[in-house]
Amino acid sequence: MLNIKSSRKNQRVIKKIEDTPNAIRTGVRFALYNIGKDLVDIATEEMRKPKSGRWYTTKVGKQGSRLKKPRRYRASAPGEAPAVVTGKLRRSLDFKVKGWNYMSFRAGNNEAFYAAFLENGTSKMAARPFMSTAVDKIESNATNYFEIEVSKQVNKS
Repeated sequence: MLNIKSSRKNQRVIKKIEDTPNAIRTGVRFALYNIGKDLVDIATEEMRKPKSGRWYTTKVGKQGSRLKKPRRYRASAPGEAPAVVTGKLRRSLDFKVKGWNYMSFRAGNNEAFYAAFLENGTSKMAARPFMSTAVDKIESNATNYFEIEVSKQVNKS
């Protein structure tokens, strides 16, 4: 146990020591936020890359009261991130930081309910991973985010 006697000379040091746990929590929270942003950016980038699957013709969405003109697009091959056709899946990518020790990264909502089917595959379709690919790519930078953000907050207090 460390006992420090408070005096005018060391008041600032004592305050910094007392504030360190809060600064660490704040730094971890900032790091999680930055990691979440990067995960969404990387997954989006993976979806935008050129694909090597089959070519399809589709009429997606409506234009006024009639269907849009047919459009050709190239689907993703097994193992590639999903191709962007409507953009619903890409727009559904999101993350949330809760407290200082929890972050969730997710895709899919009512419109893009199929996110898990693409990520994991089904009995009739091979997986098109995009979230796990993003997690694998950010893993090496995650430690750096924690070091940078925690040291910023500790030095600030």
